Amino acid sequence: MGVEIGGDKCWKQVVQGDLVGTFTWVNDEPALIITPKAVSIKGAYIVCMSSAYKYTNIDYLIQQAVACANHIGMDGKSKFTVRRIADLIMNNLQDLCEMPPEKMVMPKEKGKAVGEMVLKVNGETKIEQEMLEVH
Repeated sequence: MGVEIGGDKCWKQVVQGDLVGTFTWVNDEPALIITPKAVSIKGAYIVCMSSAYKYTNIDYLIQQAVACANHIGMDGKSKFTVRRIADLIMNNLQDLCEMPPEKMVMPKEKGKAVGEMVLKVNGETKIEQEMLEVH
């Protein structure tokens, strides 16, 4: 089963320096996928929700940050690199645990317009958007 990293099928994406964390579903389980920001991705490291609790143990977190660095083509011997990866994981564990348990199905077709939303601040229009019927 393939996994799409990013795009409109991901739940959320965060960029932290030269690392990207993509929240998506792997085998129907919420997961955080870590990749380098560089265009040519050599690999991806996956933290699944079912194992997220393990990363609260500092020894395990460091061990896995080294493994992640090596797997995605970065220097696992660099304390700076390992620290950045560990920070990305720790800073996003709560968001991983708050992900919906399954993919939310997005409508494939746009429905007909049923209204318009306008957001004004101090009389100035900030957002104007058409409201569409959901199929």
